[in-house]
Amino acid sequence: MAGGGAPTPTKGGKKSVDFVVNLVPMIDLLSVLISFLLITAVWTELARINTDNVMDKSDVKPKQEQQEERKDLKILLDDKGVQMRFTGEEPVRVEKGEDVLTRFREKILDMKKRAKQNQKVIVAAEDKVQYEMLIQIMDVCLDVGLKQLSVGDPSAFES
Repeated sequence: MAGGGAPTPTKGGKKSVDFVVNLVPMIDLLSVLISFLLITAVWTELARINTDNVMDKSDVKPKQEQQEERKDLKILLDDKGVQMRFTGEEPVRVEKGEDVLTRFREKILDMKKRAKQNQKVIVAAEDKVQYEMLIQIMDVCLDVGLKQLSVGDPSAFES
């Protein structure tokens, strides 16, 4: 398969300014690239973690929530470790270290015992926290059975 093109021959020994481009290799390349694009687009859907959007404070709460304040489980990742708490309670801290995920799993299992069946979990991370740590914390939450994950803003942890 020859690529590129060549100048068209002319009479008189001068080189021609016309150039013939062979489009067959270009079409072959584009068809391969399009097939890779379509195949990888399907696989990226499978590797996604489902999360909900966290409502802002300015959003209107439904009537049921106005009557009974929900106690969400909030998890904050910062440069010192991981904090977790139910709304209106004191935070439980897991300090940063080698086995932070193991200690976090133990603490989150204790908190899950106090949680409701479909407990909403809001995970927030400060800017300095690596994305990998956020995903590992979310994986632990999914492993222990907390299915309603939301990714939120660290400022939501204060309320």
